[in-house]
Amino acid sequence: MKIMWKRVCGLCGAMLIYFSGFSQQLITIQGNIKDERSNPVRYASVYLLNSNYFAVSDTSGGFTIKNIHEGNYTLIVSGVGYATISKDLQITKGNETSFNLQLPTASKQLDFHFVFELPDGWPEGTQSARNAIARLVRR
Repeated sequence: MKIMWKRVCGLCGAMLIYFSGFSQQLITIQGNIKDERSNPVRYASVYLLNSNYFAVSDTSGGFTIKNIHEGNYTLIVSGVGYATISKDLQITKGNETSFNLQLPTASKQLDFHFVFELPDGWPEGTQSARNAIARLVRR
């Protein structure tokens, strides 16, 4: 009987410890992302650095990240054609956080590249092929 009682108490204690982890209040952050002209930034990546918390902004620039545990995080926001921004956050219980963020336009544009196949009859590595490629790249 004593052994059975110890097992029941041990099981109850283990369940108490296990379920106490679920009793933590999880936090939601949400926000809106706009560009310098107040246009929504669609499909921007929004994530908390060094975590699995991630969202993509919708067509109106809105995002929501749910079920975040308390802690200190760095919010990173990036979008194609925009500079990446970061913001340090301290997430605490009962603190539903909302952001209105503005992404500046990227100051450096990406170079473009051509991918093409040489026509039949042009041996690979010939000087004329290199010159043709160099002319295309310089334009």
